[in-house]
Amino acid sequence: MSKASTLASAIAAQLATITVAAGYGTDIGLTVFRGKVSLDADMLPCVVLVELDDHVLDQVSTVNMPGPQKRSKTVKLRQTYAAEGHTVCDPNNPNDAAHLILSDLKKCIFGGDQTFGGSVRTLSYAGRSIAPRVDGIAVISASIRFDVEFSEDLTNP
Repeated sequence: MSKASTLASAIAAQLATITVAAGYGTDIGLTVFRGKVSLDADMLPCVVLVELDDHVLDQVSTVNMPGPQKRSKTVKLRQTYAAEGHTVCDPNNPNDAAHLILSDLKKCIFGGDQTFGGSVRTLSYAGRSIAPRVDGIAVISASIRFDVEFSEDLTNP
């Protein structure tokens, strides 16, 4: 498994701790999807972890000698993620549930292991969003975006 995949798994595992029993306001962590786009009502509540673009911050090529020639290409990356919480809501006041989702996501990502098992150098908040509730459906979603910085050897991801 690549370092990026391992990191995404660690973030997903941390999101899975979001339950009322663990002291959160929602149970969105009961089901965690990695990259799922389309959701059915029977999948709620849930969290979807979306891996957005990464950006190269720095890179170094090395050739280690003596012996068999070994090359490496190490890049320092800033990876952006979105964590989207989905749950049922009061159709007249959907933002009440959305704010619970936002609070839970922030608490989980920034109050837990901010290194996600030691592979992250920095973690930063990049914003939040509340999606409008669709008429006739008592479901709301809200998300936070966050950036992590980590290094990866492109010859051995």
